[in-house]
Amino acid sequence: MKKIMTFVVLVGLLVLCATSVFASAVYFDYMPSGTAEGSGSGGSSSPDCSDYQVGVVVPVEKFQFGLEYNSTDIDYSTGMQYTGWKIMGGYQCFKTDQFELFTDLSYLDWKAKAKGTTVIQYSPLLIGIACKYRMNDQMFINGSVDCATSDFIIVQDSAAYPADYTAVQVKYSYFFTKGFAASLGYKWSELNYEGKFYGESVTKGFTLGASYNF
Repeated sequence: MKKIMTFVVLVGLLVLCATSVFASAVYFDYMPSGTAEGSGSGGSSSPDCSDYQVGVVVPVEKFQFGLEYNSTDIDYSTGMQYTGWKIMGGYQCFKTDQFELFTDLSYLDWKAKAKGTTVIQYSPLLIGIACKYRMNDQMFINGSVDCATSDFIIVQDSAAYPADYTAVQVKYSYFFTKGFAASLGYKWSELNYEGKFYGESVTKGFTLGASYNF
């Protein structure tokens, strides 16, 4: 079922890009061997994790809009899986021939499941910045930082607890053709929440990816 859903998402994003009258980009990033450092009411651990995200970005003059799907598998004994959708909107506040800076506002719909049962739900608004540096016609560096505004996390269908979330990503891309690029990057995220089931979780690792500009 997971593979079918991933295929449907990929096809939908490609159709969205292909039918847009604006220059668009679709991308895929994969973290094959990351780490997840966790501590809290359930103890401490540092299991391995893997992660992938697929998304599309559509620029419209000084604005850009995006949709992203993310899935993270953590090697706990319970088989923890995190999945989420993110809807993004950004405004270009600064631009030169080599550098672009955007301010972003996003909505994240995020869930964690263990043995098929939802144990965590989180749906914050995110504010952040994103930038792009053009080294030459073939090499680019992208970076982004997102932080959650005040929101609450629901743990094991219990009460809602205050939570903080921060995500950072840096990516180097090399264009082999005008449209196709391969990338190497690094991503880091941290989630903290308080209450009866308090906890802290950090995931991090290097990513490999590919993108296509329409």
